[in-house]
Amino acid sequence: MKKFLLFSAASAMAIAATAQTVIVPPTVADAQTAGYEALWGDYKYGYVLPNETQLVDNDAIKVVMNNASTAKPGANISMSGINTTLFDRSFQMGSAAGYGSADPIYALEALSEGIKQPYAIFTVEAKVGGELALFSNRGSNKYTMYVWDATVNEEVGAYVLASSSHITDTKTLISKATVGLTEGHKYYIFGSETGANINLYEIVYTPYSSEKYSVTEFDATKYSTAILPPSLDDAKAAGYEALWGDYKYGYVLPNETVVADSEDLKVVMNNASTAKPGANVSMSGINTTLFDRAFQMGSAAGYGSADPVYALEALSEGIKQPYAIFTVEAKK
Repeated sequence: MKKFLLFSAASAMAIAATAQTVIVPPTVADAQTAGYEALWGDYKYGYVLPNETQLVDNDAIKVVMNNASTAKPGANISMSGINTTLFDRSFQMGSAAGYGSADPIYALEALSEGIKQPYAIFTVEAKVGGELALFSNRGSNKYTMYVWDATVNEEVGAYVLASSSHITDTKTLISKATVGLTEGHKYYIFGSETGANINLYEIVYTPYSSEKYSVTEFDATKYSTAILPPSLDDAKAAGYEALWGDYKYGYVLPNETVVADSEDLKVVMNNASTAKPGANVSMSGINTTLFDRAFQMGSAAGYGSADPVYALEALSEGIKQPYAIFTVEAKK
């Protein structure tokens, strides 16, 4: 019986780790019950969430709100100036990381130094690998949402997400930024200091093992612009070089190939390399259930590197194969 109970507990944990976790601020009613301070003296505006508040701790992820500030030991939870169609409250986000700054952040304390208000900064521990999604907006202000992996680079850390947005319609439009988290790694989530706080409405964590993460279909008609490698037939017709001497493996897409040019954006494949002036498009070693070809990607930017890259040529220097690098011009 004892062995059966242990097996059952382990099975329950495995099942729980496949569930999707949705993280939102506590309700105003819960905040009042807990005795949290009213925002600007009235709960109609929101409340202040104390530092070290644990928002979730399950078999997939642990999330703690902590801006490491003794001067501003908490985070404003706003009930006003938000997307009231979908949400009634939001985390107010900001940090010492200024918009457009490329300075590395080595410690949580550095993020809170000099912030204007009690902003939310999160410490996240991924217990299983999965996809983290952040839903936010900020009126007419440009802003950036960051995720910093504090575990890589011998625990010096590195950015794994810097997603910039400029959504002017706060009441209806919301930006979604996603990033993959690695099992056993610790992360910081924070926003840029833009002179105005960012509204973060929801954090969603979906383990890769979850059926909600699994891709079941790919329908290009769902998107205004679908960007895919040219078909093998089109590559042959254009006279592109066969990959490794045989089209069964794929082909080499020449540099300066325009792969999309719509009313929304323009995408050009160009790795800026004269030594490897193209990109391998593979027909093998891919997910053949959904796709029959793939761009092969790579660059001189190593995983875990915090070094900034200022020129396209720097990305292709030293790459092992003809990898795809894209230049994208957003028209909207």
